[in-house]
This record gives sequence, C-alpha cells and structure tokens, in this order.
Amino acid sequence: MTTSNVPYSIPDELNDPNGDIILCSADRVEFRVFRWPLQRLYPVFFDMFYLTNPDPVPPPESSAIPTVQMDETAPVIEALLRLSYPIDPPIVKDLRTMTLIIEAIVKLQAERRCKWWIKMTVEKFIPVNPWAVYAVLLALGRKSCNYNLEEEIRITARGTVGRPIIRPWDEACLITAADYDRLLVYHSECRNTFLGAQEEIWRKAGTRWSWFNAHCSSGRTVMVGNSYVAVTQWFLDFRLRAKKTFCKELRGEAVEDVSLWHDLLERDREAGKLCSSCAKSSALQMPAYTKALSRLMEETISQTKLTIKW
Repeated sequence: MTTSNVPYSIPDELNDPNGDIILCSADRVEFRVFRWPLQRLYPVFFDMFYLTNPDPVPPPESSAIPTVQMDETAPVIEALLRLSYPIDPPIVKDLRTMTLIIEAIVKLQAERRCKWWIKMTVEKFIPVNPWAVYAVLLALGRKSCNYNLEEEIRITARGTVGRPIIRPWDEACLITAADYDRLLVYHSECRNTFLGAQEEIWRKAGTRWSWFNAHCSSGRTVMVGNSYVAVTQWFLDFRLRAKKTFCKELRGEAVEDVSLWHDLLERDREAGKLCSSCAKSSALQMPAYTKALSRLMEETISQTKLTIKW
C-alpha cells in the first residue's frame, strides 16, 4: 500500500507470494521477497536475519511473515533488491536518486560488492555535472566514515578537469572550502604533469608517420627522443595547437579534433610546400596518430592523484 494517489508498481519478481520476508518502505510500499539474495549481498541483512532467526526454516506453526521496516523509499528499496536479484539492475535518471541509492548501499555495508554498479552509474553522471557528483560522493564517504568510495571520487575529480563549473552548483554546500581548493590544486598538478612530460609524449607517439622525414619537408629539423628528424611545418603548427588545447581542457580526446590540423595541412598543400602524395598520406594517418596522442596524454596525467582528506 502507498500513501500516494498512484499505486507504486512493484516488479513481479520483487513481490513473490512465496517470499519469506517483507520489506516495508518509508512510503508504506511492501516488497515480499526472499531472504537469501539479501543475505548474500548485504551483510547487515545477514546479521539481522541470523540473529533474529538462526534457523533458516521457520517453525511450522509460524504463519506470520517477518516484516522489516526500512527508512528508504520504495524506488530506493527496489534498486537495492534489483542489485541482489538476478534481474535487470537499477537505472538511475537523476543525481538525487543516485545519491539516495548509494547512501543506502553504504548503510548496508555493500559498497564493495556493488562497486561495479556504483562506478557505472557515477560515470554516467560525470558528463552531466562532475562537480556535483564529486561533492555528493565526498559527502557520503565523510558522513559514513567510509573509505571505499575513494576510487569513484578520484574518477569524478578527473571528470571535472577542463570543465567549467555548472551553475547553480547547489551541491557545493556539501563540501568544505578546503575540499574545493584540493580539487583546484589537483587540476593544476595535472597540467604541470603534462607540461613536464610533453616531449616524452611526442616521442612515444613515434616518428613512423608521413610528416616525419618527408621528401618535401617545409618545416625544420627537431629532436624527437635521441634523434633529429625533419618535420613538416603544418605538423609543427599542429603541435602548438594541440598543446594549447590540451593545457586548456586536459582531455585527451580534445586533440582528436580534425579542425586542429586539417586547415594547416591544406594551407601547406595549396602553398606548394607539400606534395599531393604527402598531403594524402598525412590526412589518412592523422586520425590514428591523434588517437594515440590522446591516449598517451590521458595516461600521463592519470598518474596525478587527487588528495582526499576525510
């Protein structure tokens, strides 16, 4: 039964007439389910059921089904049950619901066992508002003195890099000024890590590409690693653009944008500084090169770790 005008629709799997336990939500929706999936996933339920009835088989004269009053609402309880039953996992459409579900998971001491779902859901909301997700996860971890969310907090912090603060940022009230300052320091360290390793990144990307040692090179000779190679001018200009773009956004995929190099290649081709053969092979190879460059940039700054203080 529910107090709202529209009855809550419970999936058939979570309202089994043969169930041996009833979970009653805060909004008075009853889920008749089995104990064993809950015991398997949530340690709190295992302790609760074992202490109240260590014998898994209820006595024959007992006809009453035990009822557990929950503090969570029906949508949250359904999500918890979906994570324990062999049915489709919960799909979350808003940050508030995600927060309530993760909070319940932490309360039931199952964040390690539900880590796959937490990580998947957090990554879904990072493109929407990573700043809010960062604040929510940090607040949840601090509230429960729980350190098992550190990986997700760091993943979210990485998602804030290069992204403007989405205003209004209501969740900012959940963290301290020191938390925010540590996040900004992390942004700065990511940028410094890249700047310190950029030559190594160019070296690892290799010199097997068409714009190195091209027979119609219009650029200059530069050192890549321990070797000097002739490089076309359009590619040297692309390097400067890629550096500026990455320093601004700190996202590897930012350097995969075709607009960073296509007009430069066409400029040199039209000016006669690049033959048609070199221009064609360069255009064909650049998508693969920028993807490799993107990966190397991401790997480099991923070495920078956010400092979390509880």
